[in-house]
Amino acid sequence: MKVSSIISRYYSHRASFRYAHINNLANAVLIDIGCGNNKFHPAAIGLDKYKLKGVDIQWDLIKKPYPLKDVSADIIHCSQVLEHLSYSQQATLLSECRRILKKGGILEIHVPHAFSIAAHQDPTHTAYFTFLSIEHYLGNFNEWYVFQMPEYKLVAMDVDVFCTLRRNMQVFWWLVNVCCKILLRLLLRISPVLADLTVKSLPFFAVDIIWILRKNK
Repeated sequence: MKVSSIISRYYSHRASFRYAHINNLANAVLIDIGCGNNKFHPAAIGLDKYKLKGVDIQWDLIKKPYPLKDVSADIIHCSQVLEHLSYSQQATLLSECRRILKKGGILEIHVPHAFSIAAHQDPTHTAYFTFLSIEHYLGNFNEWYVFQMPEYKLVAMDVDVFCTLRRNMQVFWWLVNVCCKILLRLLLRISPVLADLTVKSLPFFAVDIIWILRKNK
């Protein structure tokens, strides 16, 4: 098998590995909010403002209620969305996720790291995040003016790294990405702030923060 084929399969099946701990995933209700052209799982219900390939429900994400039933979803995936929204719009999206998700369900959020180049390259980005930004939403800093989700517990924090988007030298850059991801994962275990400073110091093109939350109430 060609190395490029192995790489392609690795990325296409990452979602399956990430949710391996979910019992009976085949029958789970999966929602992908802001899915764009690429849903995180083929069986997911895709919700997006634009009618693109893979979008099952066309809906403006800052308008509520979303056309989804209360406590109906086992997993909600929200990737590369929050950075496009104002703070009040983020609160709308997150409150709707809270309404839709079942008790014990998983909310997975991906956002670009504030210190990566890609976070500032897109002119439509209006919000920026570091690894500990999620703690404000969880109410761990006791800030009365912040929208809070005490029903959630942060069960995992992960990172994805893309040192370059170059199409040539695919195998080399894939290996570099993997090595950098291992480094940042190790630093995250030691201190999220140390991981933040590393992202700021090194010329990463794109670093994605991944927060995995479980709804406990």
